[in-house]
Amino acid sequence: MVYWEDGEEPGTLPRGPKQDPVACANALHTLLLADLTGSYEAHWAADATVGFLAEHLASGRFLRGTRYYPSPDAFLYAVARLCARFPDAARPLTAPARLALERTGTGASATTGSVLEVALRVLAADHLGVTAGHDERRLRLARAQRPDGSWPADAYYRMGRFPVYFGSPYLTTVFALSALRPARPAPAPAPPRTGE
Repeated sequence: MVYWEDGEEPGTLPRGPKQDPVACANALHTLLLADLTGSYEAHWAADATVGFLAEHLASGRFLRGTRYYPSPDAFLYAVARLCARFPDAARPLTAPARLALERTGTGASATTGSVLEVALRVLAADHLGVTAGHDERRLRLARAQRPDGSWPADAYYRMGRFPVYFGSPYLTTVFALSALRPARPAPAPAPPRTGE
């Protein structure tokens, strides 16, 4: 949940759905990275989150962005990163994410959108092994680099319903530089802990 339940804060209006799919994917990535799924509650939360993300992906609602992340590419990147790093836990997401990326990230739309969106699309495609349109996207990123070596600021995050956006040239530059590196295989999962 990204904010309190309706009615629990005096004087606030109802806000509607409380789960942001990008925030959920990032929280799940952190939960799995910290290897905290050993308890029943954590394992249940991880499975429920994967189910929520799979439903959001299958419904096509990701194409409208989310409450806090206006670009569908932010969602595809978060899910693809999860699939690459934790293939077993994210197995139900991998094929639908790859299909969604192939449908939205190739052809004429391969290089449309902001520089940040193109970088997120390249990174998502790398994580999922999708290569169609990669040369065009990377060329667009290289051409958008400014003389000082950075890329322009872009909106990555939004303040809920309010049209207040957050981003910076530093954030865009980090994603663009990562996207221009050659694709790397996902890191191998950590070996199971013994003797604990």
